Formats: sequence, structure tokens, C-alpha cells
Amino acid sequence: MIFNINWNMVLKKSLVTLFLILVLIVLGGGIHLYIKADDMIRAVVTDVGSRATETKVKVGLVDLSFHEGKLLMAGTQIQNVKSFKSNTAVTIGSISLKVNPNSLTNNVVLIKEIVITDLDIAYEYMGEQSNFGSIRARVKSYCNRYKKRKSLENIKEPFGSFKFNAMSLLVSDGKIKFSSDRPLNSNSVVSLPRLYLKNFIKKDGGVTTNGLICEIIEVVVNHVSKSGDHGFSALTKSIKQDDVESAKH
Repeated sequence: MIFNINWNMVLKKSLVTLFLILVLIVLGGGIHLYIKADDMIRAVVTDVGSRATETKVKVGLVDLSFHEGKLLMAGTQIQNVKSFKSNTAVTIGSISLKVNPNSLTNNVVLIKEIVITDLDIAYEYMGEQSNFGSIRARVKSYCNRYKKRKSLENIKEPFGSFKFNAMSLLVSDGKIKFSSDRPLNSNSVVSLPRLYLKNFIKKDGGVTTNGLICEIIEVVVNHVSKSGDHGFSALTKSIKQDDVESAKH
């Protein structure tokens, strides 16, 4: 009896199996890391986010799919600065990353897209300063020191020597709720402008896991802070103009 063996298929399946084994070995923890990866990602994002913002950061659901190269984080919260009223500065409904699986064994892992959606933002302006102005300054200080590797203790890079580049980042579908010790227009909720960045991270040698988190936090906080400042300025100008118009009559 003669068997027709499809050697191309056999080779393909063997390479896929070898690839998965290599991924587990490269990640540095084998099957244990594969099982614990969700918890590790939550812990790393929580730790770096809390250090950068100097507030408490919480991450809800973490869903990692190795074979599809996808990561989803849902229900991420950044606690507000203590001197302000709201408990939470921003809640992010969804953060998703899509990775090119073929890059997992390269020196630099390529993230095809980062999509951040459904942001619920509490922008507060009290005593001549905003909560996001404070958060933005903290994040900038931390991430600048991280990039220079100065004055930061206990820096640990999870997932071994993985480095990352990212093709794009999208921030969309958010709303900003304003509150202040100043009078505001009754319509104190505005939509967060859409932000799209092409070639978000494109560096020789990529960035580390902590560096990737810093890059994302910086972009989101800067975008929210600038959008909030612009929206707040428009609201207060509207009030001043209404006062002037009323005085004329």
C-alpha cells in the first residue's frame, strides 16, 4: 500500500508547533507564563500607571489571545488627584492591541494597532489649576526620568527582553464632563476629539514593556488634558460673553 504524504503540510504543522514552543520559551516562563500572562499584564499596567500618575490605577478585564496576537483590557480607571472632588479622573472602556504574530520571535515585536475607546473623563478646574494639568505634569516627569533611566528605583522589565514598536494608535468615543469653582455653561459635557497617530512608536531597537506603557499613558493624558483645557476655555468664554450681552440690555 502506498501512502501519499503531504510533506508541505507536515512541515507547516511542525513549524507552527515549534513556533509556539519558542514563543513560550522566549517569554521566559513557559506554560506557567502562558497561564499567568493576564495577571502579569494587569500587575504591570497597574504598577507603571500608578507610578506615572501618582494616583491609583485599576485594570478590570484582561484578555490575552496568543494565537490571534490580541490583547484586550477593559474597565481601566485612573484615580483623581486627591485635592479634587471626583473619585475617578478617567475610566477607559477598552484598550486593545493587535500584534503581528510573525514578529514574536524577532528582536522587536510589531504592534499593528492600539485602539483606545469609550473614555469617561472628569475634568475639574479648581483654584486656578486642573486635575489633568497635575496628572499630565506627573506623567511627563516620570516618563522623562524613565527614558533617561534616572532617579527611578526597582525598575523591572516583565516578559524578558521583549521590545516593541507600534504602527498606529487611535483614541475615540470619549466624553469630557466639566466641573469648576467658576460658573460654567449649562452644557458642561463635550465629546473628546478623535486622535489618530500613524507610526506611533518607530524606534531602532523598539521600547521596553514599561516604555510602551509610558508612551501610551503620555499620549492619552496629553490628549485629554489639551482637549479639556480647550473645552473649559470655550465654556468660560461663553459665560463671559453671555454676561456682556445681558449687561447691554
